[in-house]
Amino acid sequence: MKGAYSHGSARNPTPPRPGAEGPEQRPVERPAPRRKLSFNEKRALETLPERIGQLRRDLEALERKLADADFAAREPAEFLNATKNYPELREALASAEDDWLGLEILREEVETTVEELSLRSRRTD
Repeated sequence: MKGAYSHGSARNPTPPRPGAEGPEQRPVERPAPRRKLSFNEKRALETLPERIGQLRRDLEALERKLADADFAAREPAEFLNATKNYPELREALASAEDDWLGLEILREEVETTVEELSLRSRRTD
């Protein structure tokens, strides 16, 4: 097939031979993070903690309802609704926590990069 991979295929790549690393392997440098957070990222960092708190409170309330042994018999429609909402609520909480964590890591990288650049500029002055 013309235009196909010239060295192996995507499905069966040729594994590197032991000892054939080639010239000295240098660690791959990660690209420098952006210098500042976007408006939306800053806003999310401000609002996500409250959203996470609210999701936790909602989840705790739902768990208390579901822990009641008579809940299903007493309110079958509400019980079905609660069991349907429970995994959705847990997923929403996990997603919000993941978003917050990713943004916090990015914020720390940006602050560290800014501090490093500031220190470098002081050394050269």
